Amino acid sequence: MRNGKFYLIYVILLVAQIVLSGLLDFTQLFTPALLPAMILCVPLAVGTPVTLVIAFVSGFLVDFFSGGVLGLSCTALLPAALMKNIFLRICFDNDTYSRMNDLSVKKLGLGRILSCAFMMTALFMVIYVWIDGAGTRPFLFNLGRFLVSSAANVLLSIVVVDLLLTQNERR
Repeated sequence: MRNGKFYLIYVILLVAQIVLSGLLDFTQLFTPALLPAMILCVPLAVGTPVTLVIAFVSGFLVDFFSGGVLGLSCTALLPAALMKNIFLRICFDNDTYSRMNDLSVKKLGLGRILSCAFMMTALFMVIYVWIDGAGTRPFLFNLGRFLVSSAANVLLSIVVVDLLLTQNERR
């Protein structure tokens, strides 16, 4: 039942990402991205190949239904999903990582999990901004967009992590 509840919340957040990306145009400097934090919260038992498929399908659905450049979110999200376990090993020592069944805010701490979310979001935003700009925007604009979007999306990832991870800890 826990996995069913997790994936229901994941789908709701995916719809929220589609709405944020497609219907709400905040500014050119801010690109809302819940996807990196959502992929971070996918259970570790799922494995990397299935996580990559989930990342691809999620990115494709966001691009398709939000009217964005088809494949842009997929292209930016797949490297972040591939690096998920490496980021977890950076944030947690090997002993903690080897004993980890699932991410838990209560056991591992919000700060460490958010540092992983920051790394995933930063990697996602570097690729997203680089490809979306495609040489048509000045470097300083792209740098500003990366900084503003990364900072705002790390704050948004607090909500995503709270929704996806703490529901496993509640009984």
